[in-house]
Amino acid sequence: FLYLLRRYPYYKGNCIMMYIGNYKSWIDTEIINTILTTSGERRPFSVVSEKEMPTYNKWTNAGIDLKKIGWEFFYNEHIHRPHIELPIHPGNRKYKWWFSKLNPGDILPLHVDLYPETMSNVQRFWMACQDHQPGHIFYNGDEALNNYKAGDLFEFPAADSWHGAANLGFEPKISFQILFYD
Repeated sequence: FLYLLRRYPYYKGNCIMMYIGNYKSWIDTEIINTILTTSGERRPFSVVSEKEMPTYNKWTNAGIDLKKIGWEFFYNEHIHRPHIELPIHPGNRKYKWWFSKLNPGDILPLHVDLYPETMSNVQRFWMACQDHQPGHIFYNGDEALNNYKAGDLFEFPAADSWHGAANLGFEPKISFQILFYD
């Protein structure tokens, strides 16, 4: 734990996600407006890959009706940008990014991200694109992340940690996700 505090001097409270810094100036209001006014790639998919099946089975065995949950991802093609500069530099590592939107009532149940075998040493980051609002929930490990500000960037304690999100509020919830990998 002390190693983490030395590595991440901006550790916030009891949250197990490590606070990296605030990058509010990076947030492009034009991109956010596009996300707010358009649709992205709606999940969950109606066809599930064999690799994803254990997660979907866990949800349905718990009584989750897959027709009542959902969230959206936004990639280059959705925001009409051929390239986007990241708020933090990956160095020589490869990277992927996407925006997530949960409309009021949307739920992304607890899950562990599944990465292709070609991706190793994965680092996972989450950034708030708006100030925390009542009803906006992001959960990682054993902690709910709240009281965040637009631009707050956090690193997952492990790329394969359990996490999920929900929007019980009245406004869409938008975040930015980054993966660094070898």
